[in-house]
Amino acid sequence: MTLLGKVIARLETKETTEQIRSLCERILAEESEEGMEEIEYGPVGPNIFLTLQVPGHTTKHIGFLTLERETEGSYLSVFWTLLKTEIIPGDPEKTNSARKTKVWEIKEFKTEKILTEYAKTLKFLKGE
Repeated sequence: MTLLGKVIARLETKETTEQIRSLCERILAEESEEGMEEIEYGPVGPNIFLTLQVPGHTTKHIGFLTLERETEGSYLSVFWTLLKTEIIPGDPEKTNSARKTKVWEIKEFKTEKILTEYAKTLKFLKGE
């Protein structure tokens, strides 16, 4: 069993959406400690479970990768970009919204597989 599989097995709920939401909260808590200065300018919403900062497609952009629920049981990895010049320092409310650049459909149904597909996309965007 993988490390992720062991963590999932210890979760209280067996419902996929709740498992993903719980794991995404843990991931964000760990990732927010390191190098995500502009994360507050990333997309948010009720169906966006996780937003992580990634390199933009040019040095003039900031990128974000989100894990989103499209419908019940259907998930997407979405790459968003924001021009650095559009950022109003210290005021994310007045900063223009990031724009959707690319969408990857996650064709999996189990929590572990959904998060693995998101991680593959994250590694791709980071150039790893």
